[in-house]
Amino acid sequence: MHVGWSVEGSIGTDMKIDALYISADTQITNRVEDLNDKYETSVLMTGELYDLLSEKGQAAVKCIDHVIIN
Repeated sequence: MHVGWSVEGSIGTDMKIDALYISADTQITNRVEDLNDKYETSVLMTGELYDLLSEKGQAAVKCIDHVIIN
């Protein structure tokens, strides 16, 4: 999970329309999601999201690594 901005657009045909989200933050979210397999987890979050949690929320999660995503 990550927090940030994105631009939403619709792509498709008259028969099927899908939403498309584009931004650097969307790419970070996709990379973090891909790391779930490596760490054998179902949920990972970035530091940006962690910083927005309350103290109680921060106490409920565990830091497993520090990763730089380019």
